[in-house]
Amino acid sequence: MIRVVFGWYSFLLKSFQPEQFGIDDEEIGDSAIEIRQKCFHLFYIPFFSLGKIYVYRKDGAIYKLPHEYKKRVKSQTKTRTPFYTYSLIILVFLGVGFDWGSYEWNRARVNGNLETAYNYKTARQLRMIDKLDTLTYINIIASKYPDINNGLFLKVQAIEGDSVVVLKMRAGLLDEDNRAFSYLLRNYYLENKESLESLTIARKDLKKAVCTSYDILEKRKAKGVKFLNNGKPYIIHDIERIDSGPAIKIDEIFSHEKKEIHFMFANYGEECHLVKIKNLTEKIDWQEKLPMLLETDDKTYSGHSGFMLHGENCSSENFSFIMHLKSKRNKLYKYKVKVVNMRAMVYRVR
Repeated sequence: MIRVVFGWYSFLLKSFQPEQFGIDDEEIGDSAIEIRQKCFHLFYIPFFSLGKIYVYRKDGAIYKLPHEYKKRVKSQTKTRTPFYTYSLIILVFLGVGFDWGSYEWNRARVNGNLETAYNYKTARQLRMIDKLDTLTYINIIASKYPDINNGLFLKVQAIEGDSVVVLKMRAGLLDEDNRAFSYLLRNYYLENKESLESLTIARKDLKKAVCTSYDILEKRKAKGVKFLNNGKPYIIHDIERIDSGPAIKIDEIFSHEKKEIHFMFANYGEECHLVKIKNLTEKIDWQEKLPMLLETDDKTYSGHSGFMLHGENCSSENFSFIMHLKSKRNKLYKYKVKVVNMRAMVYRVR
């Protein structure tokens, strides 16, 4: 058990000779007159002031200065309480200030990483809107509540010039919650496509629904577009192209010392083989023996077969590479993995 040490003590502020105040006292003699600061302490660290004491020192001991001499010394001197009398309070404030500063610095760093990833994501969304096809699913959310995803999707049904015909799907599926998301969303469409409501949206309105400012999104000031008949503005949360091929997701990324990097992936689509890994930036030495079978269990919410990639000689937190996949039908797919400040994104490029 820790023993709490507290109490009070005094320390010297100023010292004088009696003749400086015209004091001629046989008892005091030529003993030094001291003005001392009295303070309350905790573990001997000054906490707060308990006032000043006026004493004289004789034969190594201190004695209380008579009242009339005390008044004389006080009237002829001006002694301020030193700031370090409140050392403990100062240390507490410094500790709180340091903790707050560390929190703000870390929050700014995290927000910076999130903003970088978000900017890359929205740039990709704008490119995908220019290349929409009937395998594209668009996840939209209310612009006033960007942190609430109700699983509302627009499935591209047809392209008519500068307009896009979509089917409204309230699938209730979230990429963050359902590990077999791609399979489940596509399956929902196949089972319900005859009863889904059809809408026609201008391609330019889809682009307007991409909030390109992370700061505006966080402040819930995105304008959005009124896609539906309920009068509410929506913004695009994500766009994904889903077919019957493999669907690769990142489960986890972590690094070790000696420039090692590890990825945990999962395939929630068609079974395939990883046949090649192409570095785009860093010269990472991938340790896996290829081709590698990427199994899948895409018919459940939680079942899946994951796979790991282990790379060496990775000297940066920002890099990218492409995984080349081949399905049992000998169809080739490419997935790009982009890492920004150790935050990873993966998406199909072919």
